[in-house]
Amino acid sequence: MGVGGITGFGNPRQARLRNNKQFLTKEIKQFCKDSLKEYFSKDGWLDFDIEENRITVGQEPAYMYEHLNILCLQKEKGNSFFQTGIAWGGYGSSIAITTKFYKNYKYKSKFIRFIDKWHKIIYE
Repeated sequence: MGVGGITGFGNPRQARLRNNKQFLTKEIKQFCKDSLKEYFSKDGWLDFDIEENRITVGQEPAYMYEHLNILCLQKEKGNSFFQTGIAWGGYGSSIAITTKFYKNYKYKSKFIRFIDKWHKIIYE
């Protein structure tokens, strides 16, 4: 056990974006690159989590007051979402999160066009 485990440093919660590559395909790599360009270019990096029925990309906070930005493309398109938030606890814990689901948008926003484009490529 490292020093962090003994003294309690760090957020004990598992990361949402684990950078796993189990279902990584050429199309999913392109989705990640396009997500980086469209949503995360200011910072120039993103993490990802790929599962059989969803692809989640974004940035998680590592410290207090850092921001959370997560985009999720799901096989069930209406459940795709964009999350924003800010960490109020130490080491990126206690995140105040706002989630906007695809099915709740009323207008063709940038997010809706992005999800429509990539859902066709990856899931249809």
